[in-house]
Amino acid sequence: MRKFIFKENAKEMYDTILEVTPKHVRETTKNRLCEALEKVCGESGEVTEEIFLNVIKETTPEDYLPMALYS
Repeated sequence: MRKFIFKENAKEMYDTILEVTPKHVRETTKNRLCEALEKVCGESGEVTEEIFLNVIKETTPEDYLPMALYS
């Protein structure tokens, strides 16, 4: 994982999203999340809960968004 500074519960949220993602797409999901976080926060920026939720909304396919937001 690239270096981010997770604030509030953002790290727990990140870990939970990866845990509930099926193994066969987990690496792709991780890469997409990291790329999106880099765009918003910079390579070593701070990730808050609000930022993480916005990234989830932007990167998660619509069919899976409810599961992602409530995991």
